[in-house]
Amino acid sequence: MLKMICCIAADILALIYLIWPFDIVPDIMPVVGFMDDLIAILAAVAFTIKMVRDRFKDSVNKNRTVYKD
Repeated sequence: MLKMICCIAADILALIYLIWPFDIVPDIMPVVGFMDDLIAILAAVAFTIKMVRDRFKDSVNKNRTVYKD
């Protein structure tokens, strides 16, 4: 449960960083300005995918042991 809360918090923080007017690299720079936003979003999505996949694997393994007996 704590992992899912952290996952949701990471997604929300990434979205806030995306719309926040103050970035590490200002968005007025042509390409580099949007790269930090893209990296933040991709990191949050990768973290979410990993957490969902791990939770799904745990659920499948738990159900598999229940049905084996």
